[in-house]
Amino acid sequence: MSLGQPPFDDCERKFKTQIDLEQHRIEYTEKRRRMNKEKEDLGTVIPLRHRAEERPVLYQDDKTGLFKAYGVYAPFAKSPKPTNIRHFRNPKAK
Repeated sequence: MSLGQPPFDDCERKFKTQIDLEQHRIEYTEKRRRMNKEKEDLGTVIPLRHRAEERPVLYQDDKTGLFKAYGVYAPFAKSPKPTNIRHFRNPKAK
């Protein structure tokens, strides 16, 4: 651009965009700084001790009132078709 020519048509638009971006950056940094300050002001919350939760009656036998075995010792029903059955071949008569 030489001294005798007027500025380009989009010169004002570019300048306004640049100013808007700078303003948004300043607002963003201020917002982040405020959020971090609020987090620091909260402090550490120490949880209170509570009583142990009551054991569910799901594991009690309805007839006897005794506890049923659960975990590793729980009775379980075997599936009718094991998952590894696909690796076996049908027996062939000789």
